Amino acid sequence: MRAFFNVCRHRAHRLLEGAGNTRAIVCPYHAWSYHNDGRLRHAKFANEMPSFSPEEFCLPPVRLESLGGLLFVNLDPDAQPIQTLAPGFEEDLQSLVPQFDALMPMATFAFDSPESADWSANWKVVVDNYVECYHCHQAHPALADLMEMTSYEHEVQERWARQVSRSTRTDNKAYRFHANDDVQIAAYWYLWPTTSIWLVPGDANLFVLSMMPNGHERTAFSGHRYGLSQSVDAERSEYLNAILGPEDQSLCESVQQGLKSRSYNQGRFMVDAAKSGVAEHGVHQFHRLVMDALKV
Repeated sequence: MRAFFNVCRHRAHRLLEGAGNTRAIVCPYHAWSYHNDGRLRHAKFANEMPSFSPEEFCLPPVRLESLGGLLFVNLDPDAQPIQTLAPGFEEDLQSLVPQFDALMPMATFAFDSPESADWSANWKVVVDNYVECYHCHQAHPALADLMEMTSYEHEVQERWARQVSRSTRTDNKAYRFHANDDVQIAAYWYLWPTTSIWLVPGDANLFVLSMMPNGHERTAFSGHRYGLSQSVDAERSEYLNAILGPEDQSLCESVQQGLKSRSYNQGRFMVDAAKSGVAEHGVHQFHRLVMDALKV
């Protein structure tokens, strides 16, 4: 596995868009091409230039690391290894996800509609929303009916957190699943700074979501969906796409607007000693990480 900057060494055109497979990387501007190991493969007229050295025009590599079976790109070559930044994360993820090693990428993702790909909210507002379920009873009534909120709990570590409901209802207002399905719990992981991972009741699954800043008031989403096959639970997908996603989008965009009000100064973290699901321990942790990163 290798990763490279997605920029041609000739005149800086972007090389590839989207996802897929290719035997060679070809620039759409002047057709400079590269091997998949980053070496320059061909440049028109290069053989007529006596001072041209292909070795000087390889694609610069980018640091690529694996954690929990997932690949992470890091543009800082001097950063600490991700394994040392998130101790215990990989073990926690694998311990709760049924058939983890058998999961494969699926062709579609839960948030695959154009209107859900980009939200009008700062990325930190979006993360705030995803690291707590204090809002679930009010804002996600069907989800709160699926999960037994009295069993909902938080696990907060240095740079990651996990929420889990170990008791769920097969007969609920969100979508139906069966008592013999692989997944009977609901779990949500957050990995600093912009990664969210979901495990939801039903057949074996995993959703990996990246929340990337796209300006100071916009957040772009990308991600992957994993299962044992390419078959999709239509009812579950409909709930995630048409109900849960738009509910969260509306919440985040409203908060973004509210933050502009001259009346708002700062709020208060609502926490409890039991670290229950109806508290904001994950939000407090995230704000502390932001302040540490900004050296505030």
